[in-house]
Amino acid sequence: MTTSGMFWMPALTCCCSGLGADRILFAVDHPYESSKEAVAFMDGATLCDRDKEKIYHGNAEALLGL
Repeated sequence: MTTSGMFWMPALTCCCSGLGADRILFAVDHPYESSKEAVAFMDGATLCDRDKEKIYHGNAEALLGL
């Protein structure tokens, strides 16, 4: 799943609890959403730094073999 359109901490917490941070990708539905708002939400999210790194880029790197 992705974070696109989900700038609400209870929803992100539920997804992390149910799926795990390993199955979430950071995404923004440009031009309908603000990239700044998406980054500000993730930066302020109450997740550990390791989970934020996975969501921001680690999971995509693993999935795409980068």
